[in-house]
Amino acid sequence: MVWINNFFFLLVLNAITGNIAFGISLVLIPLAVSCGCIKHIYNMLKGVEFFFIVPVAYGIVILKVGNEVTGKITGYDGNTVMTICFQVAFVVWLIGAIVTARNIFGKRNKVRALHQYDLPMDDPRIIELFYETYPEIAKRKIPVYRNLIVDTPMIVGVLHPTLLVPDRSFSESMLKIILQHEATHIIHKDNLYKFIGRIVICIIWWNPLLYRYFKEWTKWAETYCDISVCDRFLDGDRRIYSGVILKYSTGIDISDSLTQHSPFAKENPIMGRIKRLTKIKRGKKYAALGLVLSAIFVAGSSMTALAAGNVAANAGKSFYWETVNKNSATPESEETLIDLDNVDNETVFQFKPGELDLSDYTIVDMDNSSSTDLLETIKDFNWDVAPKTFAASGNFLKTKDSTIQVSCYVTAPSKVYVGVIEPNGTFTCTYGKGQMGMKYTVKRFGYHKVAVQNTLSSQINAHGYYVR
Repeated sequence: MVWINNFFFLLVLNAITGNIAFGISLVLIPLAVSCGCIKHIYNMLKGVEFFFIVPVAYGIVILKVGNEVTGKITGYDGNTVMTICFQVAFVVWLIGAIVTARNIFGKRNKVRALHQYDLPMDDPRIIELFYETYPEIAKRKIPVYRNLIVDTPMIVGVLHPTLLVPDRSFSESMLKIILQHEATHIIHKDNLYKFIGRIVICIIWWNPLLYRYFKEWTKWAETYCDISVCDRFLDGDRRIYSGVILKYSTGIDISDSLTQHSPFAKENPIMGRIKRLTKIKRGKKYAALGLVLSAIFVAGSSMTALAAGNVAANAGKSFYWETVNKNSATPESEETLIDLDNVDNETVFQFKPGELDLSDYTIVDMDNSSSTDLLETIKDFNWDVAPKTFAASGNFLKTKDSTIQVSCYVTAPSKVYVGVIEPNGTFTCTYGKGQMGMKYTVKRFGYHKVAVQNTLSSQINAHGYYVR
């Protein structure tokens, strides 16, 4: 099936473009760290997610191959061996996607199960402190619950976040900082980006760099959140903040199960956060440089994605035409006439290119659509064919040794031609009136048309169907 080829081709190209964007971000991150542009690191890594999701390179392939090969195909669709390879790869991908989704979202179910241990928040001061953090938090009235099994305050939920607070005592000063941290995660929409990232991993599960990317994004999302809290609420005092997260964190947030099980998770997350928090300089004066780095990332990632699309398109076109030439090669000794089943046993005519004088005829495309569907589909037609007019369907792609069946009723005073136009221009047809039919065995891979030729001086009607 053609859609499997295209779908898998899209996945491969998105993985390539995402990897390229991630590689560019890894080069730029040390420069951003040196000037304290943590926000720009955070935004760059969010941009990497865009290249994993949006089919930039695939769009280039569709545009280039579609324009030059006549049809929106990748260039590999007509090759049997490649089609089988893509279908096998699709089965392997589907199994891996199901297993990955079960592992990731199965762990997420444990997070949702936390709600059965929720209790009403009986301390109005906690709710007040939480709502004081940002105007958006107070406006949305984010639910706050005590929870019997969590060890540290956390935000759960994507579209409708909820704050869970452990059923334990906190000093007001410490609790305030912790609540500011969780509120900042909501403002940054970190849970949403994590959720999207997990979906991408389920789809492109076979890409090891994607897991590395997710870990890197999680790390810098936490760092950006930490620095935002320090700068907004603590006047940049990172010593106090570091003491809080060291005292009240368990090491890995239960909601971040994917990072916990990542093969790249070698660094203790908490100590890593404290290390980055204390070493990174405040970089307001370098904001312009951060914008420059972001611009370099966008330009570099976009240009390489376009380049990847061009390379893939050129390779697809070359492969396509090699396939066409191979499949259209017919030995000279091969029989020229095709297998025909004629309902009324009309005489069969075959006009080769140049043998049929069409100078007095107008060729009209009755159906301008083209099809690259290699599966058999039934197409109805009802054509009013003007005098001295050659009417034809749109192009449709057929493989060698497949068949085209035509059934047509012609309202005409005399006999007319009904048949198939081959890729080389040969018109193989039956000659008659009333009910006519024929079965055509394809001799060469390529685009074909069903056609009706009105040789008469009056308009005729041809209606019926063809199985392509």
